[in-house]
Amino acid sequence: AIGAEAYVPPTLTKKHAAFLTEEYKLGNVRFEAAVRHEWQDVDVEVDKPDSHTRGTSLSVGAVWKFAPEYSLGTSLSHTHRLPTAEELFADGPHLATNTYEIGNPNLVKETSNNLDLTLRKFAGRTTFSLSAFHNRIGDYIYSQTRGEFQGLQLINYAQRDATFTGLEGEVAHNLSSVWKTTLFGDYVRARFDEGPGSRDIPRTPAHRIGVKLEGDWGAWNGLAELVRVGKQDKIAEFETETPGYTTLNLSTHYSTRIGTLPAQLYLRLNNVTDRLAYSHTSFIKDYAPLTGRNLTAGLRVLF
Repeated sequence: AIGAEAYVPPTLTKKHAAFLTEEYKLGNVRFEAAVRHEWQDVDVEVDKPDSHTRGTSLSVGAVWKFAPEYSLGTSLSHTHRLPTAEELFADGPHLATNTYEIGNPNLVKETSNNLDLTLRKFAGRTTFSLSAFHNRIGDYIYSQTRGEFQGLQLINYAQRDATFTGLEGEVAHNLSSVWKTTLFGDYVRARFDEGPGSRDIPRTPAHRIGVKLEGDWGAWNGLAELVRVGKQDKIAEFETETPGYTTLNLSTHYSTRIGTLPAQLYLRLNNVTDRLAYSHTSFIKDYAPLTGRNLTAGLRVLF
């Protein structure tokens, strides 16, 4: 980064990767496997050592179609994530997030072991997808708030072992040839494996549940969506609780063509009730709430 507001010194990041994927089908079961190796070099133009890291990721999975409209899938993976230039070398005010960020050149790669399970019904009048995941991450890289500095939140990049467990799902039902309704939701619990201090991982999103009603009339489409985001009171040090909120969003679009190109005219009205709401994942949630009632109109052309 360059300029008066740069918070990361000038760096050059070079990445190279090689990967291999394989797929094999045996009866009603499809097996998948993949391997990826990545090389990353981050050269920094200040008096700090450059970073040279390597990582290998492996994954295996299977999808079993145990009935004509149903499938059960599972995957296991062992992955590495390499630290970024910002995480390694940041040193200065980041005004967009109201933080003063300090990188850590001693960061090592994250190592995660992940398990995912998914049950799907993919055909018929009613369809659904239900998923669960459990991720154990060694040396998880996160931005740790340490207090205030020069009127900004002081952020240090640090590492601790962590566990993420969650659920997400969606159920859709065709009420008729025109109307379709969908119920959806997600939840994640994220904690550090050990202390000191709070074991809750900062800026973890709250649970969410919602319902959509969608209608199709030829070239016209309409959508109404009601979303409830829960209260987040599982907070890290220096965080504050974030209240839950409910929003109503409406949209419509008209599909047409401009010459030979497909196009859409669209209109969106979000946060219809003008609800005051805050995002727990935002560094500036206490200063900048989510957008109030807002109307957007536009033309989208595909080419």
